[in-house]
Amino acid sequence: MDDGRWTRERAAAWARDVGPSQPLTTPVWFSHGRLNRELTSLSDVVSFHNYHRVPVLEKHIRELREHGRPLLCTEFMARTLGSTEPSDWFHDVLRSDGTAFDEAEAAALRKDTAANRTDRT
Repeated sequence: MDDGRWTRERAAAWARDVGPSQPLTTPVWFSHGRLNRELTSLSDVVSFHNYHRVPVLEKHIRELREHGRPLLCTEFMARTLGSTEPSDWFHDVLRSDGTAFDEAEAAALRKDTAANRTDRT
């Protein structure tokens, strides 16, 4: 029975065949060692989500460094799991009406984003 490996390998080959201008990645899942090894072997960059406190994030980073590829944490906030404060919402920065849950946090994100922009158009 195919567990999806054939599809993942074909998808990675198809992506490489078109000569991508950016690195390829597939996210890892920490509870699946064999799958993680397979996914990182298909990736130029290891991407992952981590919603836990800093010690768990650091442990995951140490584990992922063993793959010898650059790391990219693509999701990190889960206030209900204690990764940030306060814990009354999950990871949204803005409410559905566009107002900030925490204006100081939104201001810090705007400042960091502006300082790190590479496209100045």
